This record gives sequence, structure tokens and C-alpha cells, in this order.
Amino acid sequence: MAGAVAVSIGKPGKRYNAKMTAYVWFLCLIGGSGGLLLGYDNGVIGGVTSMEAFQYKFFRTVYDAKELGGFHANPNPPVNIVAGAFFIIGAAILAGAVDVAMLVVGRILLGIGVGLCSLVMPMYNAEVAPPHLRGGMNILFQWFVTFGILCAGLINYGCDFIDTWGWRLALGLAAIPGAIVFLGGLVMPESPSSLIERGHFEKARQVLSKIRGTNDVDEELADITEAARISNLAPHPMRNLFKPQYRPQLTISLLFMMFQQFTGINAIIFYAPVLFNSIGSGHTASLLNTVIIGAVNVLSTVVAIVVVDRLGRKFLLIAGVIQMVIAEIVVGITLKYEFAKYGGQLPNGPSIGILVCICVFIAGFAWSWGPIGWLYPTEIQPLEVRAAACSFNVAMNMLFTFVIGQCFVTMLCTMEWGVFLFFAGMCVIMGLWAALLLPETKGVEIESVFRLFQNHWFWGKFPAVKNMSAHSSLPYNTKMGTEANAIGPALVPGAARLSAQPIPQNGNATNGYFANLPLTVLVESRTLREG
Repeated sequence: MAGAVAVSIGKPGKRYNAKMTAYVWFLCLIGGSGGLLLGYDNGVIGGVTSMEAFQYKFFRTVYDAKELGGFHANPNPPVNIVAGAFFIIGAAILAGAVDVAMLVVGRILLGIGVGLCSLVMPMYNAEVAPPHLRGGMNILFQWFVTFGILCAGLINYGCDFIDTWGWRLALGLAAIPGAIVFLGGLVMPESPSSLIERGHFEKARQVLSKIRGTNDVDEELADITEAARISNLAPHPMRNLFKPQYRPQLTISLLFMMFQQFTGINAIIFYAPVLFNSIGSGHTASLLNTVIIGAVNVLSTVVAIVVVDRLGRKFLLIAGVIQMVIAEIVVGITLKYEFAKYGGQLPNGPSIGILVCICVFIAGFAWSWGPIGWLYPTEIQPLEVRAAACSFNVAMNMLFTFVIGQCFVTMLCTMEWGVFLFFAGMCVIMGLWAALLLPETKGVEIESVFRLFQNHWFWGKFPAVKNMSAHSSLPYNTKMGTEANAIGPALVPGAARLSAQPIPQNGNATNGYFANLPLTVLVESRTLREG
């Protein structure tokens, strides 16, 4: 699938002649803006459910159904249009809701829009961004998530002063991020990978030249073409995803999505107003505290954009865990002793101290497990199953978000201050897991990441992983070392044709236009080694 080909197939560590143009910034900002849907959706509901007018109107539990959005899709602008449309319609239904059924339907429609954007927009940014800046450009999506949360907090704070219909305005304004995503889909071009997969080579060259700021794109276009060809040779990516050689990556993705939510981040984002109310802050003050948390979230995510390609993924994950554990332990212990001393109404001093600690926790998450949670599970997946794996990742993220969202209030009422110690304990487990079991992917070409698993002290012990070669599930015998390019000769002038093998002409090995293309295997004049 096109969503699986944000890679280079050439010499590891090489850089294409790719400039960071204003146009690619524009496209990545539009792609990242899909995060507004997730952020606003997460941020608005906690404030709305704490508004007295809403509580008076609806007294039953409202179920969030965002996990319905996670299914297999390609990173094309039309998906943006569909996602934006769902979000706009859902916002309209929520704003006019007269019963719980309408709330449920509206939340489901918002959830579908969120799921679509969460799947396709990080992948779109990965395909259009310069390869050496892919990490930072991917994290733009998470930055927009945090910005959406901040906007929701500000709107909740303002709407709280509108007695009877403020909650309707807060929910209805979700149409604005929906409209941004919808309009963005109208002006975004398809990614070069998607165009090549559908046979539009000249259009792909034009788009690639425009986003790279140069006409010298033959080498990158060749690699994208080869990646698309390889991806199409794996006819059942979702089925292949569960094969033994891919289970380490699948296991890591599943645990990453679970651990990301068991930091307690979305529990705090969802229910920050309720949480601060429970420790004695006034209702309006609790909404203002939520705005402060949102601002810290936005600013801290910028740190990840700047340093992720310099310091590496594991360093940020481990350092973030240390920061989160300290903050959560301090919050838990403070609540225990201050509640015993003052009862349910804490004075300003302890309340401000708790707010500061929660901000420290938010900052630790925002430059580590938050953005890297969208980056790492994608970049470790082998090429031929990457699109299916991204679908799986989003579905698992939404599932665990749903679980924590449903359980947190009960946990807070039952465990009280102990809920923070529970999340701190989970963070300790996460830190050890990241330190021991996650290979570092900084500076490694995506198509070579599988070698990190082969050489890993734990994952390399599994025979299916140890014996895996690049693109090992593909149904043909052509050797595909990392220095091979399988494309038409017109795309790589001067390449030496050392061997030529037509792609198998059968429905099991190819699909779409690839079955009819006279592609050959072209390699540069050097020794070809299979991974």
C-alpha cells in the first residue's frame, strides 16, 4: 500500500537532494493539523462534563467510541475530506443534542474522523518530509494534538460563563478543526508514493520536484517506485503482520500503545477539571488549571520536534519516564497527607504545588512518550506490513484510550491519591521495558531497521527473526539487498544493468498496474549483498 513506502531503498545513510521548502512545511502543517481533531476531541469532553448545565441535562454516562475509526486506509487527501466531514457532522449533532442517544451518535462520528486522521496524517507527513527530518515532521501531528487540547481548554473556560448553552457551543466548535482538515484535504496533493502506486509517474515526479524544491529527484523517485513495487508484492499485509518474523515489532507496538495510555496522560487530560474539583479547586479555577496544563503540553512537544533526531528515541523515553515517575509520586504523597490534614478542601499552597507537579508530569510525557508513540511503532515495521501495522497501532491506541477514559473516574474515587502511585508504578515498568527491549532507531534507514532486531540481545534469539532477510515475506526469489533498486531504466540514468528479472505475472505476486509493467532489477556497479 502507498502508506507503507515512506522509505529509501538505496545506500544506508544517504541523503537525497531534498530541501526544506516552504511548500513541504505547508503540507506537513496541513497533515499535522489532523491532530487537532484528536486533541480537541480529547480536551473538550472533560470540561463539558464538568459544566453544571450539561450535568443537569444529561446524567447518564456518555460513551466515547473513537476506536471505531482505526481501520486500514491509505494516506490520501480524500481521506482528510471524509474525516473532516465526519467531524463536522458529529459536532453539529452534539451541539443540538437533546438526549444521550444523540450524544453517543455525535461522539461516534467524531471518533471515526479522529481514527482516520490519526492513521493517515502521520503517514502522509512521513512520505512528503525530507528523509533526514522525518522524525520532527511526524511529531508535528502530536504538536497539533496538544494544540487542540489547549484550544479545547480555553473554549471550555470561556463557555463556562454561559449558563445554559455554553456546553453546546463548546461541542459545536469542534466543527472548526473539522473544517480545517476538510479544506486541507482539498488543497493537498497526493503523496508521490500514492501516485506511483496508481501508475501516475509523471504526476509523482511533478509533486516530488515541488516539495523537494529541485528537479533532481530521479534517485528518490526510483527508490519510491521500488518500495511501491515491493509493497504490492505482499498481497495480504494484515495476515502477514501476524507471522513469526514480525511478532517482535507487533508486540512492541501493542505494548507501546498500552503503556502510553497507562502513564495516566489521557486520564488527566480527560478529567483534569473533575480532578481539580475533587482536590478543592473551584469549578472555574479547575478549568483555568486545565488551560495551564494545555499550554505546558504544547510548549513541551516542541522540545521533541527539535531533539528527537539528535538525542534519539530511547534517551527521550527513559528521561521522560524518570520525570513522570517523580512528579506522580510527589502528587500522590502530597494528596495523601494534605487530605488527611485539611480534608476535601485544600488551601492554595498545596493546590498550586499539585498543579506544578502535574505540569512537570505533562511536560515529561509531551517530549517523550507522547510524540514518540506516533513515531516509533511506525518506523520499526518492515516495509511490506507497515500500512497494516499503522492501522493496528491506531486501533490499539484508541482502544486503550477508551479503557482508561472509562475507568479513571472509578479509579480516582476508589484509590484516591493511590491512583497516581499506580500510574507511577506503570511508568517504572515502561522505563525498564524501553531500556531493555527497544532497539534505538535514530539515524537508521527504515528498510534496515529489521537488522536491529536480528542483532538485539533478546529479539535476536527467535529463529524467525534471526533468519529474516529484507522483505522476507515476498513471494519471489530476487535478492533485495539494501543497495538494490528495481525500477525502469529511464528513472536512473547511468545505472549499470547487472541483472534483469521480470516481475512474476500472476495475481498472487502483483496487483493493479504493477502486473503489466516491464520492471527490471537494476543495481549499481558494486557487490550486491543480501541483508
